[in-house]
Amino acid sequence: LTALRSGYPHVTSMQTVFRDIIRTLPPRLFSRNSVIGLTESWYLRQVRRVVVNSETAAGRVRGWWPHVQVHTVPLTYAPAILDVHAERASRTVIFVGTVTPRKGVHLLRQALERILPEFPDLHLVIAGNGQRAGNEYESR
Repeated sequence: LTALRSGYPHVTSMQTVFRDIIRTLPPRLFSRNSVIGLTESWYLRQVRRVVVNSETAAGRVRGWWPHVQVHTVPLTYAPAILDVHAERASRTVIFVGTVTPRKGVHLLRQALERILPEFPDLHLVIAGNGQRAGNEYESR
């Protein structure tokens, strides 16, 4: 918002459309999520261009804010990071992201618990953190 108010050129980059999230899980009237949703809507009515990381996000932005010119720059990664050597005998599932209920880590954990008898060498690695310190969901 500061960049918008400054009048200087700036780049707006979005990973998702928060408006879609709060439409699915309606927040309380004056919650953090409702403020974020309102701010996003106001902001995107003001801008002309947005950079997103997928065609899905591009379609959502175009659907809500048709005046915005959307540029898609796909997420990139180095394939070497995922190079798993055959000598690793264990099976590892990795979750990378913010540990919040909407990301479904609890569902992943429940699913893994169901298949653990069939794959006893299965390991879950969670790489991420919650939105704030002392997050009860994260500690579970």
